[in-house]
Amino acid sequence: MLQTSEAFANFAFGASVVLLPSMICPKLDEFLNPPTNYGFTVVFGNCTTSGACLQSPNFPDAEYPDNTACLLTVNLDSYLNVTSFCTEGEFDYFVINGSNDYFDGYEGEAEGALFYSGEDGPQGVFVTAGTIVTFNSDSSVTEPGFEICALKSPT
Repeated sequence: MLQTSEAFANFAFGASVVLLPSMICPKLDEFLNPPTNYGFTVVFGNCTTSGACLQSPNFPDAEYPDNTACLLTVNLDSYLNVTSFCTEGEFDYFVINGSNDYFDGYEGEAEGALFYSGEDGPQGVFVTAGTIVTFNSDSSVTEPGFEICALKSPT
């Protein structure tokens, strides 16, 4: 990738230089061309996506691992449809509207956040584009995990 300093290295008086947005700031292209599909974008962690759906690690083949930490954003305003949800109750959390540095896993740590654990998933919850969602597991019991899909209208 051409660096900005390289672009100006051979600059001569009167010459023009064209810098593409992706040359200046790689994330700028994502900002200028936001996602047009329903679903989620994985920011970090080992959660996966398939079409408009988000899955916990290893879903549906095996349980998610200990100490899982995933952070995702919602692509478009959506209603969540839970096709499967089973986490370790009161210890492993799926969180909507948590802060991007929230990984304690204790309810009440992030004001305004919605916490889901056990077999209580976020069925029918409306989320806006850019909403942060996280999944965090502790270091002991694991469960089958979840699949949650983002839909244009409620089911």
